[in-house]
Amino acid sequence: MELSRHGDTSGGRAVVRDQRVGSFMRYGVLVMFACLLLGAPPLLASAESHHISMKDRVFTPVTVTIKVGDTIEWINDDQDVHLVVSGKDLQDPSLGKPLDSGTLLPGQHFTFTFKEPGHYPYMCVIHWSLQSITGAGGMLGEVVVEP
Repeated sequence: MELSRHGDTSGGRAVVRDQRVGSFMRYGVLVMFACLLLGAPPLLASAESHHISMKDRVFTPVTVTIKVGDTIEWINDDQDVHLVVSGKDLQDPSLGKPLDSGTLLPGQHFTFTFKEPGHYPYMCVIHWSLQSITGAGGMLGEVVVEP
């Protein structure tokens, strides 16, 4: 270990400083700079959690905007069973990809972490048809994931 000594004129004491600390700091700054240049997410950024309620055959909020890495928890606050399934309708080619909660009984929840930006429409397969039958309502929602 290499140490350097700097005089302290206030009391005649020697101040000892480990030069490795300076090297470590320089290395850390270089790593952070490289991450910024390469487009890596900031080291101090943290993911957030968001909640969507399922009640009275409606997702609340209907649309939510989040960041990549955030997690959404859908909570069945209703007396009915519900599902969270990717897609706009039953003919959607992305039906069930990536979201497929399975049946959620009252009080149960489903969580999903979004790793890619994009628009993710979803529905409750049991109750989505209310919109196609009545022209209003329907249990549909969308997650918008920003980079």
